[in-house]
Amino acid sequence: MPVKLEVFERSDAFSVQDKIDLEKLYADFPKPEALLSVESRLSQPNTYFYAARFNDRILGGAILEAHTSDWAMDFLCVRKVTRRRHVAHDLLREMQKQLAEKNALTLNQTLESPAAHPELMAFLMAEGFSKSGHAFTLALGAIKNNDG
Repeated sequence: MPVKLEVFERSDAFSVQDKIDLEKLYADFPKPEALLSVESRLSQPNTYFYAARFNDRILGGAILEAHTSDWAMDFLCVRKVTRRRHVAHDLLREMQKQLAEKNALTLNQTLESPAAHPELMAFLMAEGFSKSGHAFTLALGAIKNNDG
């Protein structure tokens, strides 16, 4: 399922359909405040929502915050009905391409409790992130080219 990447810098850029898609996207997210956090964090400088689109619908997304050459990722999620179809992999690959153009060196994801998120932890490790405690770090540069 090839996805198209779209980057949002402001929450007022979401269409009515985008907002419906985001509600569905974060409906089963472990943190119930995820959707509100996404919208409120977009008002902060250097914060972006990277959306994975397929057939004009948002199927996955993540918040990225720029910190010079190190970027932080949060709220990575794919709609439940489209999981295991490589949406997160394609989204991450497209984010890597854009971050390389911005001279980013690392992408970091912190999980409050990694053991509580075994699927996300396994995904991050399969995509080449290294783990240190609650932090996962991906050295940017070479784009992973597997089907995972």
